[in-house]
Amino acid sequence: MRLIAQAGRTGARLAAFGETWLPGYAFFEFSASSRARWHAAQFCIDQAVTNPGPETDALCAAVRAADMDVVIGVVERDGGTRGTVCCTIMAIGCEGRIMVTHRKLKPTIEERIARGE
Repeated sequence: MRLIAQAGRTGARLAAFGETWLPGYAFFEFSASSRARWHAAQFCIDQAVTNPGPETDALCAAVRAADMDVVIGVVERDGGTRGTVCCTIMAIGCEGRIMVTHRKLKPTIEERIARGE
């Protein structure tokens, strides 16, 4: 939220953030299978963004306050399964509404360990 506010203060009309900006990239995907890797995968699922949910509400409020458009990559928890997460890009308009979301169509084998298909 801090970066969105900062961009708005500088007069930016658009801010773009990369894939899985929130809550962060799952670097553990490329490590050897271990107990720690499965704990990290669970943590990734637990920290994923829900849509709609408190995380998207906070994002939309920050975007509205900054009066700019934002495109941001998130790890989104699927509401139907609660155990599948996807790489999703969200476009949020300056009025603070999610205009469009797009889930990555086909994850790599390493990504599939942590994210859905």
